[in-house]
Amino acid sequence: MPAADLEGPLTDFRGRTKQIREIISVVEAASRSPDALKSHRTDVDLSQVNVSTGNTANSMALIFLASGFEEFVREEAIQCANYLMDKYLGMPDASRHAIRDTYWFVSREQLKFMKSVLVKSAPDPTLIGRVRSALDALQGFVVNDDPTKLASATFGYHANNCRPDVVADIFKRLDIKKIREQLGESTKLKSHFGVTKKEDCASKLWAKWNEFYDRRNETVHSLGGSTGYAVEVVFGYIELFELTADALKGVLTKALATW
Repeated sequence: MPAADLEGPLTDFRGRTKQIREIISVVEAASRSPDALKSHRTDVDLSQVNVSTGNTANSMALIFLASGFEEFVREEAIQCANYLMDKYLGMPDASRHAIRDTYWFVSREQLKFMKSVLVKSAPDPTLIGRVRSALDALQGFVVNDDPTKLASATFGYHANNCRPDVVADIFKRLDIKKIREQLGESTKLKSHFGVTKKEDCASKLWAKWNEFYDRRNETVHSLGGSTGYAVEVVFGYIELFELTADALKGVLTKALATW
């Protein structure tokens, strides 16, 4: 198994945030110059793009940003899990036992959401295949302690949004602990928040991170153009998660070097 590719998911995430910035800016520019853009599509009148359109675009950007960040976290967890297959047998017993136990717990949580294997009253081959794959992995890794049998994607699974405590929990499954404290050591995040102590940085990061998900959740349940967030607010959140993703990649790189 090659070394974990922690840079790839970060590059993909930065590509997503670049696109979000561009889309927001296009809508903002169109609202200021309504005659600048034309469309040949039926029922599309770009001259009607206005503040309300911008509010909707900015609200949608929060959802896309959350989606992109969550994909980044899942992919980083998968890369770590792939690397774990090679390093697992050399880990201390306590770490290996904890990882197996956590894998068992998360697998059960996933299986709870698979209520049935039937589609139109008949067994569905795709669903049956998913069950077989999950059970094979449990048999191979949890029962037989064979790391080559684990399903890497299992480690990145979580039923909740990627709030900071959830992200910390995801990587704790891989015996990567103290994510909060280590993110607080990031020089770029300290500069972003205007602090020098890692404790202050971590505290501000957790608060702003949770604030974002509060706004993201409110937006999902009330998406519309009557109210919204200023472009500067959305850009601020984008910068926050770019810096957080970069810092998290650094934390994971150091952790994997100890395996």
